[in-house]
Amino acid sequence: MKRLLVSLATSLSLLLALTIAVGAQSPLPPGVDVSVSVERDGDTIGDPVLLTVVVTHPSSGELLVPPPEGPLGELEPAAPSVSRTTITTGDTRVTLIYETRAFNTGPLTLRPQSLSYRSDGVITPIQPADQIVDVRSLLPDDGSLVVRGAKPPEAIAAPGFPILPLALAIGLATALLLTAAVAVRQRRRPLVLEPGATAPDPADIASEELDGIAAAGLLPHAVDEFCARLNVAVRGYLASRYALPARNLTAAELSARLARAGADAGTVQRVRNLCQACDDIAYAGATPDPTRVERYLDLALAIIRAPIDASTPAAEHWAPPKPDPASAGGAADALRRS
Repeated sequence: MKRLLVSLATSLSLLLALTIAVGAQSPLPPGVDVSVSVERDGDTIGDPVLLTVVVTHPSSGELLVPPPEGPLGELEPAAPSVSRTTITTGDTRVTLIYETRAFNTGPLTLRPQSLSYRSDGVITPIQPADQIVDVRSLLPDDGSLVVRGAKPPEAIAAPGFPILPLALAIGLATALLLTAAVAVRQRRRPLVLEPGATAPDPADIASEELDGIAAAGLLPHAVDEFCARLNVAVRGYLASRYALPARNLTAAELSARLARAGADAGTVQRVRNLCQACDDIAYAGATPDPTRVERYLDLALAIIRAPIDASTPAAEHWAPPKPDPASAGGAADALRRS
């Protein structure tokens, strides 16, 4: 009895809604006919609902279909597929098919998109009749207690959009960023010495770098690379030895800071000459003779061998560098023999 009353109430609601919809339909221009139909694959939440609107009008006129602006009544918004054909009478038939869905239960109003018809410069609005669709929950029609399975999730991306490759790319990029962050943090971590250990002498480090430059055989064909590596090695030595930002200073600024730090006049002049020559090659496009560039290595060796005044801050951490004939001297000899 209860089910009968519910069915009767639903039928009355559908009849009332259809009566109101027919009464509210706009008058049509002469020669224009509009029909509306609904097809459904199911009657539950999320099932597709196909709304078809067919407009037949004289070929002298034109049906205007605006872009979708919102929901189709109480159903989801949808863009129509539009086809135009010429029928045997010579009139034009326009078919609009909307595929929409409902995500609420009960009798729902399906309101087609408003259209316009233009003829002889006059535009007349057309509002196809509303339709009523009865949407139920996931319970089956036979009244059993076996609940139907939930609907499969809808794809949120555009058709054909590569969701999985995009997720993999985002994951790979995140891993690379984390790896880079760890590497930068490790590089910035200060050097921690074991108890009783001493810091490496900057002169020894620079001597090894100069040996590598001499053994690379860069001259005479790669003057630019030779000077660039030489400049980096010398500036790195000065940065460690005198606690100066040597890599970020011009040759004039660096020589002035060295003089204030207590470096002897000869070292200051050699640094100014060498760094200025290397900067001119790197930034001003200078092209010195390769034979002259060979002497830059001797100039660099003289800089790192220069004694350190005991009154300078650098002398508090490192003893004055001692020349190593097997490394520093060998570098200069190797360059002269090349």
